[in-house]
Amino acid sequence: MHLARFRKSAATRFPASSLGNKSFRASEFPQLTGADSILSLLENWDAKFALLQAASLDEATAIPLAQLKIHPPVNLPRQVFCSGANYKKHVIDLIVDEGGGPASENMTTEERRAWATNRQAS
Repeated sequence: MHLARFRKSAATRFPASSLGNKSFRASEFPQLTGADSILSLLENWDAKFALLQAASLDEATAIPLAQLKIHPPVNLPRQVFCSGANYKKHVIDLIVDEGGGPASENMTTEERRAWATNRQAS
């Protein structure tokens, strides 16, 4: 079973579970209180998972996945990860400031910078 947000034609996106080639709109099942988002479905997951499994047996409410557009389960990112374009310079600066281990232990700042720059080039 998978959780996602789906949309049928121009309709509003809705949370649903999918099993095989069918989807089951969470709001179709009154016992799934607070089924207005994936996050609300994840709250008290053990109980809601059992209800979703039972709901997925109800063929009368099934929607073929071919009729739906699939969207990410959560629409707002909670964390953003990125990589800097000047990553190499940051690594060199860290080695100069913190040292590069035993190999650069007795080096001056200038020697450590040259050593770190040459290591990064290879």
